Amino acid sequence: MNHTFMIKHQKTNQSYSIYNMCDTNTKILIGDTCRKVFTGTKITKPDDNKCIFCDWVCKSGKKSTYAMHISRLHPNELGRPERVYSCELCNKSFASRSDLNHHHSNYHEIIWHHCSSDDCNYKCKTKGTLITHQVTIHQKDIKNICKLLGKCITCNKENPSTYHIGICHPINQY
Repeated sequence: MNHTFMIKHQKTNQSYSIYNMCDTNTKILIGDTCRKVFTGTKITKPDDNKCIFCDWVCKSGKKSTYAMHISRLHPNELGRPERVYSCELCNKSFASRSDLNHHHSNYHEIIWHHCSSDDCNYKCKTKGTLITHQVTIHQKDIKNICKLLGKCITCNKENPSTYHIGICHPINQY
């Protein structure tokens, strides 16, 4: 048995289409009343924060998180192609512009960060990773003192992370 819910027309806000939903998703229906769950291609988060297509629940309750889940994991249900953004350099496809940008910066525009210690050939993609490396490998004594005291020896922050220690005690300016 199929249930239905309404989709509000995006431009006129008056015309309605019917969308069928299978029995596995009946949890969004209350009796025989259908909820309006999204408007055209704009998605409206239901009050119960449950995805209309799967068992996922939006724990943050944010509309943007809910919309991202729907658009990335359920594009076919919205009548959209799955992967619409393509990389011009390698033709790999992505569901969102941000995924494409992330791919591009991590695979085609890599800026290597090199360790400043003379006897070390370490390199990495991010400044944060470099800072963690420098503290873990080259500033073990400062890291151990901070961990032993349970606070940063410069700013007294309790239980400082390795990254924090690297920022408070840099080998060089980043």
